[in-house]
Amino acid sequence: MAIRWPPATPGSHLAVTSLLRVESASGTEASHGVAYRGPDFLRPSVQGHLILCVVVVIIVPLPAAASTESRYLIIEGIDKLARHQYEDALKKFEAAAQADPKDAEASFYQGLALNRLGQPQEAQSRLQQAQEQGATHPDVAFELGWSFLYMERWADALRELDRYELASPGRGQTSEFRGRAYYALGDYDKAEALLQEALRRDPSLAPSVHLYLAFVARARNDINTVSRELQAILEETPDSPLARGIRQQAADFAEAVSRASQPFRLNLSTGGGYNSNVIGLGSGILLPADISRKHAGFSSSILEGSYTRQVTQEGTLTAGYRFLANVYEGLGAFDLIDHFNYLDYRQQFRSDLSAALQVSNQFTQLGGDSFRNQYGLRPSVAWWPTNWAAVELAYSYFKGAYFFTVPSVLNPDSEAHTLGLTSFLRIPGLRLHGRVGYFHLWNDAEGNDFDFESDGVLVGLTGPVWQSLNVDAFYSRVFSHFDNLNSLSGTTGFEFRRIDSTDRVTVQLSWPFFRWLLAYARYDYTRNASNVRFFDFNQQVWNMGITVVPW
Repeated sequence: MAIRWPPATPGSHLAVTSLLRVESASGTEASHGVAYRGPDFLRPSVQGHLILCVVVVIIVPLPAAASTESRYLIIEGIDKLARHQYEDALKKFEAAAQADPKDAEASFYQGLALNRLGQPQEAQSRLQQAQEQGATHPDVAFELGWSFLYMERWADALRELDRYELASPGRGQTSEFRGRAYYALGDYDKAEALLQEALRRDPSLAPSVHLYLAFVARARNDINTVSRELQAILEETPDSPLARGIRQQAADFAEAVSRASQPFRLNLSTGGGYNSNVIGLGSGILLPADISRKHAGFSSSILEGSYTRQVTQEGTLTAGYRFLANVYEGLGAFDLIDHFNYLDYRQQFRSDLSAALQVSNQFTQLGGDSFRNQYGLRPSVAWWPTNWAAVELAYSYFKGAYFFTVPSVLNPDSEAHTLGLTSFLRIPGLRLHGRVGYFHLWNDAEGNDFDFESDGVLVGLTGPVWQSLNVDAFYSRVFSHFDNLNSLSGTTGFEFRRIDSTDRVTVQLSWPFFRWLLAYARYDYTRNASNVRFFDFNQQVWNMGITVVPW
């Protein structure tokens, strides 16, 4: 289960944190190096855009080796740059490169245009090509610094920008970019000094400089200075894209606070799909006499609700319930009804340290009969070593009792202990978040067939991939080694120990129609490879439907 970012106390602190979520020139989320740390339901859906229209074109004589066609195309492209028509300019520079593949100026100007189009990786490639071709333009180092900055390669950005400052001192944008890099590296004193210097050198940079001064103040927990810097943007440049973004953020924040003030959460999902192996039966195993097939279409319904109460200034308690029902066509004996109840307490100790404790109960029915009752306990600790990464250490204990009669050796009643470590990361340059984890599980069962230990790894990726389309992708691989000779092994039984490796893949796409309605499509794949044929199987599940979130 992924951790949630630590909750913030409603009020000015949270308002400021929300307002600081502004996108930069490249259109990528938090390219300034700040990860949002508010609750998921307060995460703004509409971001402002900080458009840095910095076009400093120093026209120098083109190399004599350049072809006449290439020279004229570059001049036309420079005219497009001056008009901020960056896509048209890029086309001219690309045409110039085709006319003369050895023209270093064509490569340089491609990199310059790509920087302004928010494509730093491609820009850096063109700029390095220009260097290899012997480019003499004085802005090569500046443009490389720009590319590295937006690729979040802070040390590389500083190297190039420092080199440019030595050769061409006094440019305001150089100081601002250097200040951003030092901010991302956590050197707030250098960052503030360089940002102030940028403002003295070039007052037209005020919107973006004030924004990053607000970031520095926020990192120092100086909320008064944060508010002052944001207010300066609104007062000094009220019509700037950044000021409009801040006002939109304020409106979104007000709506989010209104929704957050409601302690109740409720959503309902309904859909259907196809399951290729409902039973989870191994390949080549004969079906039971009363079962004609393993695959089936199904309908699925999920109801989730919770109530959250602030019990201390930094602690919340949530009571929640989830109901799941899967009804299979022609396989009624496997119709699933699942009830999951939980209490979840979360405590924020510091801005970078929190803990949680969840107590749960899960009751499952199959075909209308009781199948399993399981109790769980899960304490965890989360730590944020940087603005873009978090680490969670968690322990889980589960005790499960099954309600069907089987030989004692097959009794799955068990106690399980799991210890896991998971890292949560913001993907540089993208609005995606990833997670990588490892866990070890000990399962102690009543029946000898189900005593085992497992090691597992997992990776996941979550976030928007195109406009409002969101993806949640997950993969895990678990290797399980059983302790005893398995009763189903070999031709006569008890011939060898069972060894399994399980691969699971889940990909879910979702897109909203309204704030309260979204559609989803989900694919699940499970491959359980086992040396005991009964447990060696594949399963694929396709599912699509809608989710309603009334509040």
